[in-house]
Amino acid sequence: MNLDNLTKEKVIKYHLSLKTKLDENVDVFSSLVALLRDCRELTGRNTETGKRNHSHDKDKSDNWLGAIGYLTVLDQIGKCYRLTKKEQITNNSIIKALKYFSDLDEDEIFAIYALRCSFAHDYSLFNINTNKKGFTHHFTVTGHGYHRIINLPSKPWDGDFGNRKVDNMTVINIPLLTDLIEDIINKLKSFIHSGELELEISPQEIKDRYLLFYNHNNNDR
Repeated sequence: MNLDNLTKEKVIKYHLSLKTKLDENVDVFSSLVALLRDCRELTGRNTETGKRNHSHDKDKSDNWLGAIGYLTVLDQIGKCYRLTKKEQITNNSIIKALKYFSDLDEDEIFAIYALRCSFAHDYSLFNINTNKKGFTHHFTVTGHGYHRIINLPSKPWDGDFGNRKVDNMTVINIPLLTDLIEDIINKLKSFIHSGELELEISPQEIKDRYLLFYNHNNNDR
């Protein structure tokens, strides 16, 4: 079978599915949804639905490693998809994903990207980038006590550790942030049916980068 001739519609379908059959001999696995399941397991969510487990001993929705995984989900979404009804956005993939698929404003989106840099680069709560406005933050992350995804400071932090104060601290509720990313996954599926979902890269690149094929006859991958 020539796997290079998969249609755009089929590639999107396979990319948003954990495992499906290409034909009677070949299974298709998506790294995006495999990542999503790993994130759900780390955060104590239902691995199939993404629903949070509110049981005290099983709720891990504020897990930092889980949050890094969820932000990587955004990274892949932003590389792959955009909306036809919105003006095309040029930026890094996490910012693109949030601009296309959320209602957050630009300052909030930049802060979430800064949190991703803080977590992924050195597992800290500080991001200093004085060359780009909106990217320098000292964070508090929480799983309770706040009813918004993000609370921005009344004035920006200047990146000087001696100047850290409550009024220049950025607070992010990790469970609500990861809820948002789960909502974005659901939106992608609805946008397929409405015809509003468009690819940022070619179907061939999605196949090559993010799909894994298992042939039961010869064990080729």
